[in-house]
Formats: sequence, C-alpha cells, structure tokens
Amino acid sequence: STDWNVFPNPATDMVNITSTFNQAATIEILDVTGKQVKFENIAAGNASVQIDDLVEGVYLYQIKTLKGEIARTGKLMVNP
Repeated sequence: STDWNVFPNPATDMVNITSTFNQAATIEILDVTGKQVKFENIAAGNASVQIDDLVEGVYLYQIKTLKGEIARTGKLMVNP
C-alpha cells in the first residue's frame, strides 16, 4: 500500500514510518532467513525505529494493523 512510507531506504541508523491513516500498527523487521530482528509499535501512524545495531545488508519489513491485517511489506537496505 502507498498509504505507508518507510524512509530513508537505504538507511544507516534510523528508519521512519509514516502513514496517511491516523491508526496504530506494528512493524516487524526480519533478516533474509526470516528471523525477527526488530519489532516496534507504530503510534498514530508515525514512528522512528533505531536500526544502528543491525549489520549491513538487506532486511524485509512487514507493517500490520492492530487487527492483524498486512498494510505493507518491503525490503530495507541497511548501510554502515
């Protein structure tokens, strides 16, 4: 969905999540093996997630509404 934005991408220390909806959600960041490396709550459609502890590489993310519906998925590049 284009209603959710994840930026910057590629990112180095923090990634921002914004939405045109004013609703709470969650973001899950997974490594390429599918292991969860981050899980954060998104309050009112906006959040910032620290990623400076992740190693350089490609990650997958999934944003879900509190009803469990997948709102957006994508790839996230992490650079040092």
